[in-house]
Amino acid sequence: PTYKQVDLALPEHMVICTEVYKRFYEAKTQHRCLKWVHSLGSAVVKANFKRNYDLQVTTLQAVALLAFNATNDWLTFDAVVAKINVDPEVAKRILHSLSCAKHKLLLKEPMSKSINRTDKFKVNDNFQSPMRRIRIPMASLDESHNAKRVEEDRSNAIEAAIVRIMKARKSLEHNLLLAEVTK
Repeated sequence: PTYKQVDLALPEHMVICTEVYKRFYEAKTQHRCLKWVHSLGSAVVKANFKRNYDLQVTTLQAVALLAFNATNDWLTFDAVVAKINVDPEVAKRILHSLSCAKHKLLLKEPMSKSINRTDKFKVNDNFQSPMRRIRIPMASLDESHNAKRVEEDRSNAIEAAIVRIMKARKSLEHNLLLAEVTK
């Protein structure tokens, strides 16, 4: 299968872990190739706010959270994009899931439901949740309403309906066929 390949700047300790695993994997299997697809990965991040939490996040979200680990200051959208080295559209989805969803791990300025290039982000030091283990979902990286794909799916459904009607009726006038298909 093909997956959306996302270039990502992993933090130093994650790079060390992937290299160690890569050496282990290559020692075990010589005839296979190891390829990292970060958009499919998941991680459990131990977060220390007023309480300790286990955050179940995607690899992309984990890298974004770790970018805020070194600083307690506000980071601009462009600074976050530069730190984690992802496409701005991917960064918008990552930061939206961390700052605008049910669990607001990041504070966003100005407060709104959309992410803009002029926004600033900071770790929410006052974050609280009654649960210790928190799952933070992220929006899909694939376009769900691609106009071309929707048009293609509709045309296939219409053709299937026409074939089904014509098999049942054998012959039909054009106007009656249109009326039957649109029913």
